[in-house]
Amino acid sequence: MDLVYFIVFIGLAAVISVLVVPGSRIPVQPARATEGLVADAWCVAITGLIAFGTCFGVRFFLDFDKRSPEILEVMRVAAFSAG
Repeated sequence: MDLVYFIVFIGLAAVISVLVVPGSRIPVQPARATEGLVADAWCVAITGLIAFGTCFGVRFFLDFDKRSPEILEVMRVAAFSAG
């Protein structure tokens, strides 16, 4: 489940960045990308999502040897079939 949280949080940070950053760089800024909203809300949200996502990713890889054999077998099959 930690891997799912890692992917979701990092993905949300990327989506928010893609939606907000281009809007904050054009001369006529949309309502979602005003200077105050970007500085006070979006930067904090993006940084928090990246931090929590990274924590879940590190936790997943540190506890990798404690996972059940079924998950390890599925990941091995996926890794070998992709490569």
